[in-house]
Amino acid sequence: MADIEVRDESSLWIVLAETALGHDWLEANVQVDALRWAGGFVVERRYVGPILAGACAEGLEVTT
Repeated sequence: MADIEVRDESSLWIVLAETALGHDWLEANVQVDALRWAGGFVVERRYVGPILAGACAEGLEVTT
Protein backbone atom coordinates (compact mmCIF):
# COMPACT_ATOMS: atom_id res chain seq x y z
CA MET A 1 0.00 0.00 0.00
CA ALA A 2 1.25 3.45 -0.88
CA ASP A 3 1.72 6.04 1.86
CA ILE A 4 0.20 8.84 -0.22
CA GLU A 5 -2.33 8.72 -3.05
CA VAL A 6 -2.79 11.54 -5.53
CA ARG A 7 -5.97 11.97 -7.57
CA ASP A 8 -6.06 14.15 -10.67
CA GLU A 9 -9.32 16.10 -10.67
CA SER A 10 -8.45 18.24 -13.72
CA SER A 11 -7.20 21.64 -12.57
CA LEU A 12 -6.97 20.57 -8.92
CA TRP A 13 -5.49 17.46 -7.34
CA ILE A 14 -6.46 15.68 -4.14
CA VAL A 15 -3.54 14.42 -2.04
CA LEU A 16 -4.59 11.71 0.43
CA ALA A 17 -2.72 9.94 3.20
CA GLU A 18 -3.12 6.17 2.97
CA THR A 19 -0.95 5.24 5.96
CA ALA A 20 -0.05 6.79 9.30
CA LEU A 21 3.39 7.64 7.88
CA GLY A 22 1.76 9.42 4.93
CA HIS A 23 -0.58 11.29 7.26
CA ASP A 24 2.24 12.45 9.50
CA TRP A 25 4.35 13.53 6.52
CA LEU A 26 1.53 15.53 4.93
CA GLU A 27 0.64 17.21 8.23
CA ALA A 28 4.28 18.26 8.65
CA ASN A 29 4.88 19.36 5.05
CA VAL A 30 1.64 20.87 3.71
CA GLN A 31 0.61 24.34 4.86
CA VAL A 32 -1.66 24.35 7.89
CA ASP A 33 -4.24 26.51 6.12
CA ALA A 34 -4.36 24.33 2.99
CA LEU A 35 -7.85 23.53 1.74
CA ARG A 36 -9.05 20.07 2.76
CA TRP A 37 -11.72 18.14 0.92
CA ALA A 38 -12.77 14.49 0.63
CA GLY A 39 -10.33 13.49 3.35
CA GLY A 40 -7.30 15.00 1.68
CA PHE A 41 -5.60 18.21 0.67
CA VAL A 42 -6.70 20.13 -2.42
CA VAL A 43 -3.60 21.11 -4.35
CA GLU A 44 -3.09 23.14 -7.51
CA ARG A 45 -1.37 21.26 -10.34
CA ARG A 46 1.82 23.34 -10.02
CA TYR A 47 2.37 22.21 -6.42
CA VAL A 48 1.78 18.47 -6.86
CA GLY A 49 5.25 17.76 -8.27
CA PRO A 50 7.19 19.35 -5.39
CA ILE A 51 4.98 17.66 -2.78
CA LEU A 52 5.45 14.23 -4.37
CA ALA A 53 9.17 14.76 -4.89
CA GLY A 54 9.56 15.69 -1.23
CA ALA A 55 7.62 12.65 -0.07
CA CYS A 56 9.58 10.30 -2.33
CA ALA A 57 12.89 11.83 -1.25
CA GLU A 58 12.01 10.91 2.33
CA GLY A 59 11.23 7.31 1.38
CA LEU A 60 7.45 7.41 1.19
CA GLU A 61 5.66 5.48 -1.53
CA VAL A 62 3.29 7.50 -3.70
CA THR A 63 0.62 6.33 -6.14
CA THR A 64 -1.58 8.16 -8.63
